[in-house]
Amino acid sequence: MTITILENEDEGVIPQLKPATDRMLTRIKDVYLYILDNGTVTTDNLVEEFGITHRTVQRDLNVLEYNELITSPVRGKWTTTAKKVKLSS
Repeated sequence: MTITILENEDEGVIPQLKPATDRMLTRIKDVYLYILDNGTVTTDNLVEEFGITHRTVQRDLNVLEYNELITSPVRGKWTTTAKKVKLSS
């Protein structure tokens, strides 16, 4: 999945991402694709799969939920929504 950053209208340049921000966006994309591929997953599944803390998983899930890409039908379980996303490599 490609994340497109629009040009900054004031400066006319694409802002440079910090390496930590780039890693976070890549991880969030990977979490989304994992949920998409596996259907409903638990928070513990994500912790084990990605080797990150529960808190980090929760932050990533909050970003995805805020953007209406995932939903939690039952506490601690997550699945993707019907919202369309453009996947590209």
